[in-house]
Amino acid sequence: MNCKECRELFFDYCDDELDISLKEQVTEHIKTCASCQNELAAMSSTMSFFKENMPVITVDTRFTEQVMQKIASAETAIAFTKPMVSIGVILAILTLGMLALIGPAVISLLLLAGNILLGLLSTATVVFSTFPLIQITGSVLLVVLLFLVTFSMRRMVLLDLV
Repeated sequence: MNCKECRELFFDYCDDELDISLKEQVTEHIKTCASCQNELAAMSSTMSFFKENMPVITVDTRFTEQVMQKIASAETAIAFTKPMVSIGVILAILTLGMLALIGPAVISLLLLAGNILLGLLSTATVVFSTFPLIQITGSVLLVVLLFLVTFSMRRMVLLDLV
């Protein structure tokens, strides 16, 4: 047995949880290896210190039951979310497919709306720079026009889908 294998068994060796053959192998290795002897001695003294000086905490059975119920409900929630993620992925794929089918129509509508808005903005810029009252009125009209263009584009896209 080498040092690495022996050190991996030190906790079980200190707690006397090794079977007889492994315990004998660790004992034989410790007899011949000063490094493992020192490490085992340090580990044993640390473990005995904790066993003697650390308080023993007892847990109420109700607390244990509550924790187990929370774990069970968390596992149920995870079991519920797995199908939801799959449904979400399927819907995303379907959405991308639909966008690929209607994409050219939507892009042309967006370009048209963009050209309209660009024209409105360039006209509005000239008007806005001249009169403050026209600025406020123009802003309101621009918002209304933007809303109407967006609403009509939405209707056109929905009608194309049907």
